[in-house]
Amino acid sequence: TGRRVVAGARTRARERCRPGMASGEEGKEGKEGEEKKEEGEAAEDEGDEKAEFPDSQGPSPTSPSAKNAMASAKSRKASMMDWEDEKEERPDPELAPPLLVHMIAREADGNGGTTGRVLGEAHVYREDSVLMLRKLLGEAAGHPHIGALCDKAGLPLPQHFSIEAAGVVPHAEVLAELPSERVLASASSDHDVCIWEVQASHCLDTIRAHEEPVIACAFSPLGTMLATGSEDGSARVWSVGDRSLASNLAGHTDWVSSVTFARGAGERLLVTASMDCSAKVWDIEYETCLTTMKGRVNPLFSVDCSPDGVMVIVSGAPMAKDAQIYDVRSGELVRVLEGAGAGGHEDNVLCALFSPEGSTALTGGQDKVARLWDVGTGRCTAKLEGHTGTVSAVAWAPDGRHIVTGSHDRSLKLWKVYGGLECRETCHGHNGLISAVAFAPDGLSVASSGRDTTVRLWDSSTGRCLQTLDGHKAKVNAVSFLPY
Repeated sequence: TGRRVVAGARTRARERCRPGMASGEEGKEGKEGEEKKEEGEAAEDEGDEKAEFPDSQGPSPTSPSAKNAMASAKSRKASMMDWEDEKEERPDPELAPPLLVHMIAREADGNGGTTGRVLGEAHVYREDSVLMLRKLLGEAAGHPHIGALCDKAGLPLPQHFSIEAAGVVPHAEVLAELPSERVLASASSDHDVCIWEVQASHCLDTIRAHEEPVIACAFSPLGTMLATGSEDGSARVWSVGDRSLASNLAGHTDWVSSVTFARGAGERLLVTASMDCSAKVWDIEYETCLTTMKGRVNPLFSVDCSPDGVMVIVSGAPMAKDAQIYDVRSGELVRVLEGAGAGGHEDNVLCALFSPEGSTALTGGQDKVARLWDVGTGRCTAKLEGHTGTVSAVAWAPDGRHIVTGSHDRSLKLWKVYGGLECRETCHGHNGLISAVAFAPDGLSVASSGRDTTVRLWDSSTGRCLQTLDGHKAKVNAVSFLPY
């Protein structure tokens, strides 16, 4: 009840001080407010007293419990009036209860307004980040693109206030539209993971994720969690909202080189690959290993999960000229993608991914070539040639119609897959080998990272470098876009 009173008082104080009110109007409303003040106080006294007795047949007003309740209500009322009357000495914001804001996402009409249709609602604290706000609204609306008005500090900005029947919850309406910002995570050998607002080239936050170099990072499908893998042999899962550690997964005996969330599992399962020659499936909540996939005796460099969550594909080196597909539940080997004579790789395979629909696999290797494979038959269907160095990173566009490859030759290549395989653009800009690439969720841009300690953003149509994110102190090993 105390929290409710204070929040209501803060809301009324804001409403009295809202901008755009002429001095004459302020005086008029002030007089009207004074005339209604006594009525409001009496009603609130009555409401406070009734709140103590939810049963309409409550105790007699003369009973000891009733007298105590009425005294308590009056005491609370007096405290609230004292707080409201403090106009010169405001309470310390850090000591005051956080303001709970009811955010409503309404469908945009394309003309700067809304159609009125509510897509989603969420209760957030005024102090919460815009990242948390968009996550909550996105989940509630089932709509990945939620834009929100924010103040200069990046906090959710209420557009207007109104008091509900409870008298405490202000409202703020936002438009559901394509957000202008993209959020990207980058993992580095400086032990940190940086969270970037891409458009502003601004680092929103830095997580000291491990005490050893961070080799891998990946957002969960709904963007609520971020997984990291490190040379310390552990994988960790972080809450995106408050950057707190949600799970610590220890079980590998060597570097955790790659991490990915098992899709279709309610963001409950994480798959890791390690230099200890094994891949593991973890229950994040209980921090337990459910399945271990240990095939050939090769350190593993990459792991990816099929869209239906049934299979994982891994690749590694040395002396591993193939990629291997395993069953997630049983850990059994399902298929091996190999064979130089059948169009396979002629040197170690360093990276492997399923296509967005899951029927095709994409691999890159030290033979300077990327290849496409039919997952069902294990047959190589296409070869992507052009790099002059190891193909160290590959990524699919969300629509499955484009591919990006990154190489030790310091270049990226953008490929068209549909209607005939074609290299459309070659991108130069990094001053060191490229370690990771990723498409943005809308497919309009590509992120890459490398040994030169930078992350670069590229236009996926023209190959033009859009931005350089410079903040890490050592090579950047992995990048991952927030998936909305």
